[in-house]
Amino acid sequence: MLVIFREITDLAEAAQSLDLSTENKPKGAKHQVRHSAMAQVADRTTILSEACALGEGVYRRVGELEAATDSDDLTTRLAGMPLNARWVSQADSLLIYRATKTACLLGSVEGDGFIISRLPSSHPSLIHWSAPLFVRIRLLSFGLSFGRQHVESFMPCMTSEMRRLLSGPSAACSVTGVEASINCGGLQHKADLIALPADSVGTVGMNHTSGVLFDLSLVRGGIEVDTAKNALLYGADMTPLQVLHGTVDAPREMQPLYGLLNAELLQVERVTPPARVSASLERYSTGFDPDRRVVLADGTVLYGDPTRRGGNKGKDA
Repeated sequence: MLVIFREITDLAEAAQSLDLSTENKPKGAKHQVRHSAMAQVADRTTILSEACALGEGVYRRVGELEAATDSDDLTTRLAGMPLNARWVSQADSLLIYRATKTACLLGSVEGDGFIISRLPSSHPSLIHWSAPLFVRIRLLSFGLSFGRQHVESFMPCMTSEMRRLLSGPSAACSVTGVEASINCGGLQHKADLIALPADSVGTVGMNHTSGVLFDLSLVRGGIEVDTAKNALLYGADMTPLQVLHGTVDAPREMQPLYGLLNAELLQVERVTPPARVSASLERYSTGFDPDRRVVLADGTVLYGDPTRRGGNKGKDA
């Protein structure tokens, strides 16, 4: 016993002397701080790059399953869209996440992901997305549920409710209701995070699942903002509201995902130019150029009719 006690004492004294020697080396301390800052930058790049890869992968995998299921949809196949882009076009924000559910009477769901919101722009062809706000998913269930399943979900939020809850004071969206599903993997459509929620937040879920799960259970939990991860990326003072409203610049690591989404949206949100043929016929037959007009701030349209000195006034149809 005395030998063991002496060894412990010697180790404690050695550790104390090592701490004192470290304190007397300011250059080493500065190097350690610099190394920590570089590691933080590396972590930021890694987190955003992995999030972009997750978003692209989920979007493509779900799209491939959708295309295989809806093989009779000629319009989708000709356009080459992996998903019906009108869901994305009309969405207020997009939630992309991955989660795993394990259940045997008692069940739990754990996952993570991010949400991006579509920002207003001056022209329909200019599509801007916010920086990603990272979230965590935690659900508990009880009922007739057996199995284990991994889920990757691409979920357009058709209303602003999800964005409002995550950027609100609670920074969370609670989920309560009933889950009812029998799934052996593949494509799964689900309106919300669970099948029958008590309060819907207006989402359209398209899931890529793997594993087997029989589930009829009561569920309680929610989606909450991952405060630690967002603080690492944007700073502790940046709020979820500021992230989703565009205060933070969209990170360059996410540009591949933004480009993929924008390419699909531009196939739907085309801005049709004026009909040049009909305008040319009107010039030829009447001598009046329909494109020569000025719109005032109050909405009044001044047409430049060459037959009248002052021109005509009217409202643009």
